[in-house]
Amino acid sequence: MTANGVLVNDVPMQGKGFYSSHSELQHAAMLEALPLLQRATADITVDPKHIGRLTVAEYGSAHGNNSFEPCSAIIQSSLLPKDSQVSLIFSDRPENDFVALSSNIAAFEASHPKEGLFTAMVPKSFYQQIAPSASVSIGFSLACLHHLEHVPPLAEGESPVDESRISVLRQQSHSALERFLNHRAAEIVPGGSLVLSFVAQASTGEENYAGLVDACRRALMEMLQAGLIPMAAATAFEVPTYNRTLQDLEDLSTNGVPGKWIVKEIFEKRVVHPAGAELRARQQNNNRGPQSELDSEWYAKTVTDWLMAVVSGYFLKALRVGLADAYTEREGHALLAEWVERTKNEFLAHHKDEDVNCWFIYVHLKRL
Repeated sequence: MTANGVLVNDVPMQGKGFYSSHSELQHAAMLEALPLLQRATADITVDPKHIGRLTVAEYGSAHGNNSFEPCSAIIQSSLLPKDSQVSLIFSDRPENDFVALSSNIAAFEASHPKEGLFTAMVPKSFYQQIAPSASVSIGFSLACLHHLEHVPPLAEGESPVDESRISVLRQQSHSALERFLNHRAAEIVPGGSLVLSFVAQASTGEENYAGLVDACRRALMEMLQAGLIPMAAATAFEVPTYNRTLQDLEDLSTNGVPGKWIVKEIFEKRVVHPAGAELRARQQNNNRGPQSELDSEWYAKTVTDWLMAVVSGYFLKALRVGLADAYTEREGHALLAEWVERTKNEFLAHHKDEDVNCWFIYVHLKRL
């Protein structure tokens, strides 16, 4: 789990269709990116020898459920001649569920019969080059880039929420973004475009999904106090992410990456989990009668499952560290199920029906 004292982020989104079925907020954030992708496509100015061919790369495809609307938006905005060839490259870490991704790609191809459409999957981290040099017309990465490839281990007695730890992650995120943009500059042709969205810290100071995070922590503390999990597991539990601020990106926004990228647009946006709107519609239809409690339970389960689709793998990884040789997959998944249920109950008890919101930063860069 460590390499040269560094913790490697080798945990994928939850597989076997679970992440695909519980990524509603990411879908809402993706919809906000579609107009930006359309503008970025229209802004492509590529050498004439590349006319008649469009290559699109996605960095961090997961299971592909939020990949195909962006691809369709790009293709429709490109105004390509009818006989043009389009290549779509979907990439993610080797640990990703590529069976789910390939199934979704096949469904997309079946619904878009086009003789010149070619697809490929690349099991490789986007912190590496994933396509040949100068081969990509436009790339995009949505709701991924806040995940860091690796982080130094926590210092003894240090907590993931300590300012010292946040400072380390901030610096790590700066290096990670620099590496990411350098690899994309190698792949994307001059005149091409790159669109990014990633989870952010709001300039307003509003915390992301604060009630849900509080419920998770309460549930974890309950399990710790009940002796269900050891302290070593609780202290090992960390999701290796950093949520950037617009201030963190001030130099990029102003100067781009000299000789490689200019920033055409950058902005932040608040995205709300769509289950909140459905909850209110249900309760209005039920006039807040007896069904209302069941609706609240449905909502708590929906938003809890959404978060767990992302973080459950890190919880299991922490259990493997904390329980060491005593860990079994059966016990690990039983403890995970316990944590999920307790989190849902804590959300109902302390944050019932609260909106679950998340801030994102959106960026459009053009290759020089």
